[in-house]
Amino acid sequence: MKKILHNFLSTAKQVRLRFEAKLAEAGGSVPIWLVLNTLQDSEGMTQTQLAERIHIECPTLTRHLDRLEASDLIERRNDPEDRRITRIYLTAKGCSLHSELLAVAERFEAQLIENLTDVQVAHLNQVFDQIRINFDKSYH
Repeated sequence: MKKILHNFLSTAKQVRLRFEAKLAEAGGSVPIWLVLNTLQDSEGMTQTQLAERIHIECPTLTRHLDRLEASDLIERRNDPEDRRITRIYLTAKGCSLHSELLAVAERFEAQLIENLTDVQVAHLNQVFDQIRINFDKSYH
């Protein structure tokens, strides 16, 4: 056995735990980061679109959004053309927290790839892309 799965899972867990700790120091978490960063790129998404984009179930996302809304980081607005649809937007406070968490993420990523060459980083991204493609094919 090549132990790729073991190495992949172990590395992913270490990266996730360390990133979570860095985000927590700045008042965030991985779910908060994922929601705020995705909305920063695509404000006005529906909850379903956001859940698909960050790969979590809608009920789980609802709980996150409830907390983010209670903290005044996001707001939900009815779609003006279809009142059955709710769209999600960052508040000024959400934009501010996103900026802080973005700086954390950028420093973390720089540390993550610190001793890798540009070619190695490009190759690593290609490998991750192919793994996602393989995974998507096997579940469709």
